[in-house]
Amino acid sequence: MENNEIIKYEGGLIKRVSNAISVTNKLLALAEPQLIPYRKKDKWGFCTPDKKIVIDCVYDNASTFSEGMANVKLNGKHGFINKQGELIIDCIYDFAIAFSEKMANVELNGKCGFIDYKGKLVIDCIYDQRFTSFLGGLALVSINGNTQFINKFGEIAIENKDISNVFSDGLALIQLNNKYGFVNKENKIIIDCLFDQASSFSEGLAMVRINQKAGFINKVGKLVIDCVFDRAMSFSEGLAAIKYEQKGLWGYIDKSGKLIIDCIYDLVPRSFSSNIARVKINSKPGYINKEGIQYWED
Repeated sequence: MENNEIIKYEGGLIKRVSNAISVTNKLLALAEPQLIPYRKKDKWGFCTPDKKIVIDCVYDNASTFSEGMANVKLNGKHGFINKQGELIIDCIYDFAIAFSEKMANVELNGKCGFIDYKGKLVIDCIYDQRFTSFLGGLALVSINGNTQFINKFGEIAIENKDISNVFSDGLALIQLNNKYGFVNKENKIIIDCLFDQASSFSEGLAMVRINQKAGFINKVGKLVIDCVFDRAMSFSEGLAAIKYEQKGLWGYIDKSGKLIIDCIYDLVPRSFSSNIARVKINSKPGYINKEGIQYWED
């Protein structure tokens, strides 16, 4: 038996589970505290959930960590740091989106491309707009006015793909006679085109609009949250951002339609990811958790 090897006894057999060092590293990673972007006046750093600052507030802007890296902005340019606060990729980009599947979308001189963990440009900056990061090996981009999906080699995988026809939860959004509904992958209409507007399914629910009000349907087309909101975003981690016309501000509801976080935020807030979401209040950005705890100080 090799050194540092963990074994277990199971059904009369001795089985090697894994290397002890590997298991220890995984346990340490799990124990590592979450780092949350924290704003002090107009500078950003990172703190633990209990608001202990571990990376000083020196940046002009900061985003959440993804794949061990966080997008930060310094002197008007974007780069990436690790969880020790070390600048791994210099702040040289006009814009950047978080890492996904080991690649990050960056912008230089008005054109977008993709870099790897070392900051190497692996797909040239030739695309017109910021669309998505890689998901399932594909990224949505636009070039010369044409929208298409590319693979990680920069090759066209799906050309002229209608964004509204991307499948989510097994259904795709369609439009007939200026009304929206949903089809399955066999192109069979599953939910009739009855809605004035709709978004793709997320976590089993889709936002729909009837008579200028937003609500949510399930995958059989049943309205499970009434259309009473002025605006609404898709569900993420069990919560969806909504806006009431009378308040003109945003909050969050759960899947029963119950208001969980009060409508006190400006503009369109972000969806929750890793238990936190980026919001604005009095035109100033910051992050909150699902309990509504605010990670900033003015």
